[in-house]
Amino acid sequence: MEVRSVVLSPGEPYELRLTGRGARGYVWTWQVTGDADAVSVAQAAGPAGAAPPGAAVELSYVVRA
Repeated sequence: MEVRSVVLSPGEPYELRLTGRGARGYVWTWQVTGDADAVSVAQAAGPAGAAPPGAAVELSYVVRA
């Protein structure tokens, strides 16, 4: 398992892009440690249209301090 540590200034966004295998049953999860009110994580809108079955799908998350 890979763990990333990100340090942000107040209001600074960080975009995290991950290749997902959702159609195969694999999904990414995230966890905020520390003060959960100080950080927000939102999944950005994905590309329009459905990917073919079994295809890799890039997911984008925006982390904001």
